[in-house]
Amino acid sequence: MDKTQATAMKRYTKSAIQAEKHLRAAANALAEMHHASKPAGIPIRGLDDTRLTLQENCREYANFLNSVFTKKDNS
Repeated sequence: MDKTQATAMKRYTKSAIQAEKHLRAAANALAEMHHASKPAGIPIRGLDDTRLTLQENCREYANFLNSVFTKKDNS
């Protein structure tokens, strides 16, 4: 891997880690919105409610990014 490619890969990895953090924050915000729906009288459609499916998708992709791009301490 040449220097340009290594620099690009480092930037890509940093971006992926940042995206993982933002996806987790988005999932948490969606969860908070979902929990606030019932007391506010906003109907929830069930398991296919977009607030739930989007939250699940954000968490799933955040977990994927974490597993690929976060260094694990093997000690």
